[in-house]
Amino acid sequence: MAKRKIIIGALVVLAVLAVAATLYSTVSRHKLGADSAGGDKADKVSSQPASSAGLSPAAGSATSAAGAGGSSQTSSGIQADGPLSPEAQKAFDLAVALTEVHSNYGDHSSIMQQIVALGPDAVPGLAAFLRRPPPAGDLSAQKRDYNARIGVMNLLGEIGDPQALPVLAEILRDAEQPSSINTAGRNIGRIGGKEAFAVLSETLAEQAAHPDESSQAREMAVVLALGLCGDRQAVPPLQELLKDTAKPERTRVYAAGSLGMLGDSSGLALATKSLDSEDYYLAIASARSLGVIADPSSIKVLKEKSESANNLLLKEEIKLSLFQVEAAQKPGDEKVAYIKEQLLKHPSYTPFVQWGTMELAKMNTAASRQALEEMAAMKDTKDEVLSWAAKIRNQR
Repeated sequence: MAKRKIIIGALVVLAVLAVAATLYSTVSRHKLGADSAGGDKADKVSSQPASSAGLSPAAGSATSAAGAGGSSQTSSGIQADGPLSPEAQKAFDLAVALTEVHSNYGDHSSIMQQIVALGPDAVPGLAAFLRRPPPAGDLSAQKRDYNARIGVMNLLGEIGDPQALPVLAEILRDAEQPSSINTAGRNIGRIGGKEAFAVLSETLAEQAAHPDESSQAREMAVVLALGLCGDRQAVPPLQELLKDTAKPERTRVYAAGSLGMLGDSSGLALATKSLDSEDYYLAIASARSLGVIADPSSIKVLKEKSESANNLLLKEEIKLSLFQVEAAQKPGDEKVAYIKEQLLKHPSYTPFVQWGTMELAKMNTAASRQALEEMAAMKDTKDEVLSWAAKIRNQR
């Protein structure tokens, strides 16, 4: 059952990747972070070698598939480094198969279910997939490959096994594309625990000591991940970032949100003030942070901003944040009823679906389980995303 609950996060990611450009990844939007606002606009499908994109094997990595036995030939003709277990080899082949799928939700679903069924045994194969060189030449193939990499990173976060940390750390530290950086950092945070906290802390220190052109993106990814990581050791460094006026305001606002995830509302004032910024990306960061801080005073502010905002995407961010804050104020069964009502209004809006179904599963009451069962039974095509999410969350 632990394996089955992973499916929906991966499916949601791939559905979004297949349907539209990835402004932000919805798998983690149930908390604060998605790709830092605007990051994907800077992404370009690259024909660079993997080493220049931060995807080369790291010597001595705990998850490296390299070994004395040389390379392992896959059914697709693509090679993975070193010998893999049968389960890991199957995961590698399936990940490669994702690069050959052309925007077909059903095909994505089938492949992801097979990967999920492998559980943690899949991680070495998925890591080997991320370390393999990207295709050269065909831009369409490069795009599919890149989208598959993003999906695989999110799947590693869903599986939540620490053996994925080394490959995600490599990408976080070495990648050039903002979406790759953000996705790697976010999923390190989702895996969580002291090992993940150590990786994030080390990366933050490295960027401060040896900045490069992508340092700001890496710092922001780490800030988001520290909140997701759930380790209270992150509170002091996040508070320092919040107070550091030399830092970009967006970084400070995301620090406020990450503190909120850790039960610290000290960034509420900054997040509230920045919601009125003319900088669209800063306003989005503020809306997301207010959603996870979930202070009742934000309800009025978010409603007023929703009415005055001209940008549709900002309105959508505010809508979800308002949903999160309002839900947090309701007790027990009232909260269940409110979440279910909102999900039924937005059955294909993946941020709502992801956050709402996970929140119901986390509550784990008779009423929340019943709500998930009822939504899981829905058959209409327009309810497909919500139905899948409810089925998986109801297995917890």
